[in-house]
Amino acid sequence: MIDAWTFEQLNVSAESDPLKFDARQCADEYAWRLDCAVRAENLGFTGVFFSEHHFQGLRVCPAPGQFAAAVAARTSTLRIGFLGLVLPLWQPWRVVEEIGTLDQISNGRAELGVARGTGPAEAEAVGIPAEETGPRYEEALDILDRALAEPSFSHHGRFWSFDQLTVVPRPVQNPPPRPWTAARSTHSAASAGHRGHRLCSAFLPTEQITEIFDAYRAAADRRGRRPRPRDLALRRTVFVAASSAAAADRSESARRLLPDLPASDIVAGTPSEVAEQLIHQARETGAANVIGFFAGDWLDRPAVEESYRLFGEQVIPALRRC
Repeated sequence: MIDAWTFEQLNVSAESDPLKFDARQCADEYAWRLDCAVRAENLGFTGVFFSEHHFQGLRVCPAPGQFAAAVAARTSTLRIGFLGLVLPLWQPWRVVEEIGTLDQISNGRAELGVARGTGPAEAEAVGIPAEETGPRYEEALDILDRALAEPSFSHHGRFWSFDQLTVVPRPVQNPPPRPWTAARSTHSAASAGHRGHRLCSAFLPTEQITEIFDAYRAAADRRGRRPRPRDLALRRTVFVAASSAAAADRSESARRLLPDLPASDIVAGTPSEVAEQLIHQARETGAANVIGFFAGDWLDRPAVEESYRLFGEQVIPALRRC
């Protein structure tokens, strides 16, 4: 069985310059995206993930916890989380408080995903040198792992130091949710395998994802762990339509809005074609989770909503049967 999730990075404008931010447009887009996320529960999705980005005009998602809490209040079974929180920008104990609070609000439905960030620009904008992002990320992970495992602990490192810190609220889930790591490299994948985290691919070609997942499995094996397919997630930009031609047109529209969207990441077609492609890629990589970004062409709301609906009605049942 393959579980299906949806992913939101909140592209609210076609304008990349944050100085041209339109507050009314953003509010309208936020309301629509929240409705889409809530709708995912009735469509049969396992959960929804929100990403974190800062200081951009295109992706306006600096506070994913606010979205997660809003969705939690309007759903009852949907799992809700982050993919991922940009750890170099956080106080790591705040991450534990954030996930603990979300898990309490949602009654045990929180998912935690972490990332280094898409590049150094966000960190450098707030005075964090690019060369510090990697060490900050690793030290934050050390703190995060201990805080989730121990009610009270001490830490003395390069960037953070404290004695007998007790972080509350604790998650409802016991044991707490294992973090997801969003990885673009074999190095990051191996680190996740070493730590016992789950792993989600970035938007990459299937062959590269297979290499990254292999590195994850090898690192986990060296630690005496046996990773399962459910520990791996394949992320894809998805377009589902009644015809192959319509889906292809929508994917091309999305690539005009998002020029950095690689063609190798796109899965487009009729419901049966999309199901076939995703099942093939999941089997090839060994993943039992598919995370779909459906709002690539967010300016065409009817097309996005149709893609959601067809995916839920026809693709998800096929994924669950395989």
